[in-house]
Amino acid sequence: MVVEFDPTQKTKTNLRSHYPDKFLDKTIPDTVPRFCFPEEELTFDGYDENREKIVEEFSFILTVMDGSRRFGFCRRYRSRKGDVKPFCNVIISNWSSFSLFQQVMDVIDLLPSEEVIVSFLKLLLSKPFPAKEETVAVELNVNNEKSNTFRFTRSSNPYEFLDYVSYEPLFKTCSVKTIMLLFSALLSESHVIGIGKTLPHISACMNALTSLIYPFNWQHVFIPILPKQLIEFVEAPMPFLIGMLSDAGPLLEEREIEEGTLILNFDNDTFIKAPAVIEETLPSTLATSLKRNLTRLKTSEIRGQAFNQLVAHIFLRFWVDIFVNYRTCFGTPQGEHNFDVQKFIKSRPKQMLSFLQKFERTQMFFMFIEEQEQLSAASKL
Repeated sequence: MVVEFDPTQKTKTNLRSHYPDKFLDKTIPDTVPRFCFPEEELTFDGYDENREKIVEEFSFILTVMDGSRRFGFCRRYRSRKGDVKPFCNVIISNWSSFSLFQQVMDVIDLLPSEEVIVSFLKLLLSKPFPAKEETVAVELNVNNEKSNTFRFTRSSNPYEFLDYVSYEPLFKTCSVKTIMLLFSALLSESHVIGIGKTLPHISACMNALTSLIYPFNWQHVFIPILPKQLIEFVEAPMPFLIGMLSDAGPLLEEREIEEGTLILNFDNDTFIKAPAVIEETLPSTLATSLKRNLTRLKTSEIRGQAFNQLVAHIFLRFWVDIFVNYRTCFGTPQGEHNFDVQKFIKSRPKQMLSFLQKFERTQMFFMFIEEQEQLSAASKL
């Protein structure tokens, strides 16, 4: 899809073109444009003054009627001169393989016309979605010249989300203490709002936050970038994780937000709104170890993909220490594959008791265990 920003339009956006011609979900044409341009007015506040042309990447998630999710990957183009109308190329998919989508966007940038782009997309979409490590090849004739072959490879990374999610923006602007408080809030399924000046920064921080809880998944409302037109979402009673641009901040003051909601400014690591006392509900020994390892990594010279891998490993280590041998709690004398929660909690050290008694009531725990029960049953067939 190609979405233009047009301030003369009431909605501020215009759906210029899309492929395929028909949408499987009829809400897409009305919904997607506002996520591509969540601002009511485009500014260059927060961007490098020496950059004449701004190309920015970010993502969003849509929840459709059946409860499933669609992932949006955006590459947006703007010019300070104003000689080109701002526009955004966006891919909507059932998959969150953003590194693969980056490769597709790179090719689209090279193609000379919309007609050629449509031909390319038609060929690409005729291929099955690749498995991990698999490469898809598309042969395309450009300008009636010799055919070009474009290859797209899906990541082999066991943590595929790390090919797009970067922890560096989050750790660069936030202290380890703040990150641990946010981690604790997510595990308590609280209300969390993060704000920032630029779309790429806020999108990166929000996506990094949700990936910290891996192998669990955030089961509630997750909107990396909330359009101003949907500001009422911040009054929702159910847990949510919402990102917003700073210029929407004043609108929050007009809303009745749930008591206990955390609102963090990612640009200066400041809580705008928080409970009088923000509790870290993590087991004390594990919290100390987590803080020590994250501080050591944050102050090191390690950067890039190695940094991302180590952050993921540190948080995964936290879960391994809690859930070690949890598989022994599957099954009953009657041969069922249910997970015995109380048996599991009693098997863990006392210092984990308070945390686990709260965590086992969360939706993320319930869904994780349900998936493991299904796997346990399937392995016995």
